[in-house]
Amino acid sequence: FKIKDTGTATIKATSKASGKTATVTIKGIRKAVKVRITENADMDLAAGQSMTLKAKLYDSEGKAPTQNTVSWSLSGSGASYATISSSGKFTVKSSFKGDPAVVTVTARATDGSGAMETWPITIYPIVKSVTIDMPTGVYANT
Repeated sequence: FKIKDTGTATIKATSKASGKTATVTIKGIRKAVKVRITENADMDLAAGQSMTLKAKLYDSEGKAPTQNTVSWSLSGSGASYATISSSGKFTVKSSFKGDPAVVTVTARATDGSGAMETWPITIYPIVKSVTIDMPTGVYANT
């Protein structure tokens, strides 16, 4: 038994011996097979900056699946220095210091299909000052 599209199918079975019946209704859904992170997907952000990521889901026919939502998560060496909201707002914590790091953002379909996409973002601390040590006898023209 296969439902080809969304909608419902009702199956009714009747026992010949007792005459009792049982009915079950099955709802057809289209699951996601592909997730694409779109719009505003910069590759680099500095401490204190944010952007909103969006994801688009597709079923096997290139249409929007029945359940068209994603969950967002972070991983990688810089994951503890960033946050992402349920609506896709990615923020680098203003307290981030140290060397640049990569945060991998994952958008995963919430329909149980396992469809997902990852997007790497390099995060940088804000540089507040630069000190240049000049060797003795070398002068900079200003």
